[in-house]
Amino acid sequence: MDLRNVKLVNREKLKQFKELQLRVIYLEICNQLDLYYSPETVRTKHEEIFSNQIKKYTKLKFFKSVWIGRRCVDIFIPSLAGSGTSKNKMKGLVVELNGSIHDEYEKMNRDENLGNYLQSIGIGLASIDNYDLRHSNVISFFEQLPNIERIDFRARQRLWRTIYIETIRKNEDLIRNLGNLSASRALEILRRVQ
Repeated sequence: MDLRNVKLVNREKLKQFKELQLRVIYLEICNQLDLYYSPETVRTKHEEIFSNQIKKYTKLKFFKSVWIGRRCVDIFIPSLAGSGTSKNKMKGLVVELNGSIHDEYEKMNRDENLGNYLQSIGIGLASIDNYDLRHSNVISFFEQLPNIERIDFRARQRLWRTIYIETIRKNEDLIRNLGNLSASRALEILRRVQ
């Protein structure tokens, strides 16, 4: 299902917020999510290896442990564009590194839901198994990254704005339950939006 076509109460009013306001709310929510889901945001040695490989083979700017909606993704590369028509072209790439826990049925369902969700908001997903990190096919993946088409500055801004709005919307109930002071400030701003 394409979430961009779903009419949601907060989405239109959230779009009226200035970029800086949205970013402040987003960062406050991310801080709370990091505290609430601390085991999920701990970096693994494989994520560090992957980050070092990106630095070694490319000059791409990437972000570690980025919250998109209700999920903390391992690596996010916002500048990459993918295939498709201009209307449904992938903007940004999430790289998920999968350990053995991803072979469990529940985790596989969560991963599939993440893939569908990211696709619905126009972000690509690449899943790489931890044990594949040193194999030649992953190294060729790194070597091909510099050759992938880039999105321009304005498209990246729109992409980040989409991430801010989606993360705020998806986590409003969680923030309300936390009762933290900085989270309550974010809720106060959200109330103005509704």
